[in-house]
Amino acid sequence: MSISGNFNWKNIILLMISQAIFMIGTGTIIATSPIIGKSLANNASLATLPISFQYLATMLVLIPVAVLIRKYGYANAFATGALLGAIGMALSALSIIINSFTLFTACKTFIGGHNAVSQYYRFAAAESVSPAHKTTAISLTLLGGIIAAFCGPSLAQATAQLTQQPFTATFILLTGLTLITAFIIRYLQIPQQPDQSSTAAKRPYSIIIKQPAFLIAVTCSAVGYGVMNYLMVMAPLVLDAQRCSFAVAANVLQWHLVAMFLPSLFTGWLSKVFGLSTLTMTGAILLILSILTNLQMPGLHYFTGSYILLGVGWNFLYVGGSALLTTTYRPAERESIQAIHDTIVYVVIALSSLLAGTTFYKYGWRTINWTVLPLPFIALFATLWYTLYQHRKK
Repeated sequence: MSISGNFNWKNIILLMISQAIFMIGTGTIIATSPIIGKSLANNASLATLPISFQYLATMLVLIPVAVLIRKYGYANAFATGALLGAIGMALSALSIIINSFTLFTACKTFIGGHNAVSQYYRFAAAESVSPAHKTTAISLTLLGGIIAAFCGPSLAQATAQLTQQPFTATFILLTGLTLITAFIIRYLQIPQQPDQSSTAAKRPYSIIIKQPAFLIAVTCSAVGYGVMNYLMVMAPLVLDAQRCSFAVAANVLQWHLVAMFLPSLFTGWLSKVFGLSTLTMTGAILLILSILTNLQMPGLHYFTGSYILLGVGWNFLYVGGSALLTTTYRPAERESIQAIHDTIVYVVIALSSLLAGTTFYKYGWRTINWTVLPLPFIALFATLWYTLYQHRKK
């Protein structure tokens, strides 16, 4: 299949399955790690530190992964990433067995490496279709997260007490699932483009990142992912503080994950009918509504509803930002610009995870929501400015 062909369904299905397994791991880690971290650490405010290490590792590895993909192709890079993830999952299980917060935190760097590689699933999908279908391909790949939405929190709940130390069996099972990805992803077939670094015209990074489209893409992705991750990582701690069972927390996160990925069934269509700007502005408005709902939050139903809005808002901002990013670079610039975009996004994610535990226990839930409320407004007005800018250019 030529990269300029219509639609490579084999690639999309493989990437969708890999995305599903990756997100099962991500959803399970988010549901369990704050609780595990709190039990292993001497200080409850360090509960989210392991996840912070995971996202920090992702941030640091994103650019090397771009080089790896350019040199060895998507399939080899994805398989290597899955093996790193399997090592991290296995060491997580070991750290619970030996009751080591240090190991539990350190081994998240392997999972972070896997996360970094997995960020390129959506770009591999975009390379498997013609330009007109890129948004649809990205959306379908992210659709694998729907499987994860039902499997991840349920898996954590079902395996939590299978061993003497809670969640040990959970990470053992995740190790096996991640190894499946390492096997099946080798069948991915995307023709490796020749390294054009010395022959193709590559613009200076300063020119590329000053493009309005690049700035808006980064803003939408960073705000969407940063706000969503900050509030999602805190969900188990909030519910635990309210003496809710882990089953309740798992159920809330399950509906949140469904909301994150179910819209991918029609996000591509929405972007074609209404445009990327409308899609991203709607995502920002949904994040605002989610935060305002949190500020009311008289009960569990409001909390669940807030996290559903949070998930849909993330989807619109992330898919819209990713699709807009693909318009900002030339083929020879692709991996580098994708890596710069994702590195910026993961700086925000790592900071949000690092601050989550400390700010929750120090300032409380309402103060946190008031603090993050301005961020989606920034994405909303930035996209509105970009829309007016585009109209003036025509």
